[in-house]
Amino acid sequence: MRRRIISIAAICAVLTGPSFGAVAQAQPLYTEEVPTKHLKKLTIPVAWANGYSGKGIRVAIIDTGVNKNSKLLSNVKERYSFTTDNPYTKKINEGDVLDRFEEGHGTGVAGIIGAKPIKDNEDFSIFSVAPKVTIASYKYKDGTEDGDVKELIEAVDQAISDKADIISISSGLQSDIPALHRVIKKAYAKNIVVVASAGNNKMKSVTYPARYKEVIAVTSISAKNKRSTFANYGSGIDFVAPGENIPTIAVNGELYTASGTSFATPFITGMVALLKEQYPYSTPQQLKEKLIASSKDLGVEGYDTTFGYGMPHYTYVEPQSSLAPSSFKVSGITDHTAILKFTKSAEDTWDSLIISLHDEEIARTKKTSYTLKNLTSDEVQLVSVRALNAQGDAAEPVEATFATKVDTTPPAQATNIQFRVATNKKARISWDVKNTPDYAYAKIYLDGQYVGKSTTSSFTTKKLATKKTYKASVVVYDTSGLSSSKVTAKLAIH
Repeated sequence: MRRRIISIAAICAVLTGPSFGAVAQAQPLYTEEVPTKHLKKLTIPVAWANGYSGKGIRVAIIDTGVNKNSKLLSNVKERYSFTTDNPYTKKINEGDVLDRFEEGHGTGVAGIIGAKPIKDNEDFSIFSVAPKVTIASYKYKDGTEDGDVKELIEAVDQAISDKADIISISSGLQSDIPALHRVIKKAYAKNIVVVASAGNNKMKSVTYPARYKEVIAVTSISAKNKRSTFANYGSGIDFVAPGENIPTIAVNGELYTASGTSFATPFITGMVALLKEQYPYSTPQQLKEKLIASSKDLGVEGYDTTFGYGMPHYTYVEPQSSLAPSSFKVSGITDHTAILKFTKSAEDTWDSLIISLHDEEIARTKKTSYTLKNLTSDEVQLVSVRALNAQGDAAEPVEATFATKVDTTPPAQATNIQFRVATNKKARISWDVKNTPDYAYAKIYLDGQYVGKSTTSSFTTKKLATKKTYKASVVVYDTSGLSSSKVTAKLAIH
């Protein structure tokens, strides 16, 4: 039996009409404009004034789809659909990328996160939190039907593959689905921040996935900073944001107002995008801690189950300076490995180090040494080390170059040789080369006679005699042309 997501209409939308080293800063935004009152409450203009607008940050919106019939959403660069067409509805294709939820759901969420700024008239304006983010839409529910858990999981998994920085989910379930939790954990492990709505059931219970500890859970407050009457609350709540009568974009490109925890969530998503731009190396937990540190208590002092940590305020902090490792040396260089050693003096304030090879991050460590493996032999290597403090603020990287030695180490023998006889005259030979990172190809022999080579880890032999046992041998070669010793196994053809 397929599990169904609780209707977004019921749970997530009440619609009311239509540094360490500094990151290079852009010019201040909107200096002559007046943003909506909701953004003022969150002090979002402080980020704009300091040049942060979400530029370079990829936000995945997993929802009912996002329509692009408005120039305000020109930064929606990709749209995917995980829904299937209902064959009984002839006039629409539920499997397309369009948002059909009443005036709009996914489109409205996108408008709050990253719409271009405009004024409709003196009383109604659209200013998003992070107007320069890159938005990708992942539709898992058509506006005419409830969503499916399987499709939600697939959408999250695709967003992970697409290297999203943030995933925003304005929907949820009452029950815990282990497969959903697994994919959320996978995103968290990849340093992807997941933000989700708490639900609109008036219950002291947060829906999933917002309730997972790896997710930032958001509920709604009114203009008077009171919990919205429709909003869920409870021990899983992290933050609150405005969620009543929020101006945003309808499916037809017009402006409308929307209410619900669904529309409080994108405010926090947008704030995370601003912080991620300023602190690109911070982990999800470190970014959450920055939100906590900036939050205003709306209930009892400290955390409570009605407002969580409170309502975040964007606070600009001048980039801090910190000492990089006192000493950074490369030693123990071989053809495929090298050892990085760092010295941490009493004056050093770094908490962890990001290690990159040829400008690509390969590891994070808190230790004072790290072994680089699987390096290409006889080649100049560029390694950089970037220091982070406990809050995830990053220093400028320290770089070093070194050359690996000429390869003199023969590759390891092939292991786990197996056979699969397809017919009485054909067989597939496979082997394992996981112990040879610089594997190039293997040569295959039958009864000592060369029969071919393969750049993969399998080979299909042909024209074999029946009722005969062969001695099949595999010799592994690496990228330097060095070879392993021969390994042999018996192949019986019946």
